[in-house]
Amino acid sequence: MQSELIGNYRVERELGRGGMGVVYKAAEVATGKAVALKVLSREFALEPAYVKRFKRETEALDRLDHPNIVRIFSVGEHEGLHYYAMDFVEGRSLGAMLSGGDRLGVERALDLAIEVATALGHAHKAGIIHRDIKPGNILLDREGKPKLTDFGIARLTYATRMTRTGDIVGTPEYMSPEQAKGAAVDAPSDVYSLGVVLYELLAGRVPFEGATALEIIKKHQYEQPANIKELNKVVHDGLARVVMKMLAKEPKERYKSAEQVATALLVVRDTAIRVARTRKKAASAAATRIMTGQEEMGGAQQDAVLRPEDFTEKRCPKCSVVLSVGDRICIACGTDLRTGGSVRETAVKLERQQILMKVVTAVGAAVPLAAFLAMVVMRMGMHYIKVAALLSTVFCIITLVGGSARQESIAKRIYIGLFVGLLITILYGVLWDTSPPFAPLFTSGQ
Repeated sequence: MQSELIGNYRVERELGRGGMGVVYKAAEVATGKAVALKVLSREFALEPAYVKRFKRETEALDRLDHPNIVRIFSVGEHEGLHYYAMDFVEGRSLGAMLSGGDRLGVERALDLAIEVATALGHAHKAGIIHRDIKPGNILLDREGKPKLTDFGIARLTYATRMTRTGDIVGTPEYMSPEQAKGAAVDAPSDVYSLGVVLYELLAGRVPFEGATALEIIKKHQYEQPANIKELNKVVHDGLARVVMKMLAKEPKERYKSAEQVATALLVVRDTAIRVARTRKKAASAAATRIMTGQEEMGGAQQDAVLRPEDFTEKRCPKCSVVLSVGDRICIACGTDLRTGGSVRETAVKLERQQILMKVVTAVGAAVPLAAFLAMVVMRMGMHYIKVAALLSTVFCIITLVGGSARQESIAKRIYIGLFVGLLITILYGVLWDTSPPFAPLFTSGQ
């Protein structure tokens, strides 16, 4: 079909072919603008119900406007061929990248998943369910920005690896359990499929594999996927929990919307990236030490070194969660793996000790000050006591305000204010004795 005209577009070359039809790279005749032209196969074009549904869906897709969705801007018919034109994305699909052996780090995988989840949320608000989320339908432009394509087309046709059985549509490896049953699907189905994609990006393989489509479908329905941390030790527990929730068998147990998925991934993103970098660095350093035979000697340094046995599977002695290389604390239950005690209990005890020390320090400083103040009260007249109270209050306010800028403790600020106020009162009584007779502190008064 090269150089053939379809509507206002001149076909240049074929980009891809599937059970639903063919995608071509084409150019708009009037402007020369490059587009991707998807042509529905004649098999479906001859069925009025499919044509009607195709037009209804493409009209809905035309209303979508999101930076991570390939925009459809023209729908038409040419000599019995139904087609639509969409933005041409220079680059390749995520599926092609994975097929080429490329692996994405945790940061890149998370950023892609967040952007795709945001795009899905936008589509779901418009009442459009994708039903065929997979790496092949996620295009990456030259800057690596994901663009979701083939919205709604899975409603019309069957994926290349499926046979026409019942109303099942989609790709087996990425199909939700309810979709595999041929039941009506909603937003949680797309959430499940996106969870499969994210699982694959992090683990290097899809959750379920099999020799036939039926075998894979049954696994989606009845089997639990392997814990992603067992396949990739650098994955943080929080991120693993998000992925496993996306892959829950029951739709009501998953995130209710793709927007919730994006929010959950954003919450764990920074921690997951930091943990992945730390564990990857620690594992690399440990592997280097093992290969070179280096051993660190002495106290704290020896404790920080990862030994060869750290690479064998370890489990928490309390909750039996699989640990990662270099773990010193079980994130699941908070057990200190070196002492066997609870990190939370240790933190509570430490906090109590710190509070007790503050109380002891305050009492220890307040008792001498109170004794000194009592001595002054007994030896000086009420006039000086009033002066001391006034001056101490003034200086306490000054030290409280001034001390906040220096981040000093409140107790220290009060002690300084009281001491300065009392000292000035004594100097006032000794040097400017204009009021009732002042009795020296350490001599008997007349």
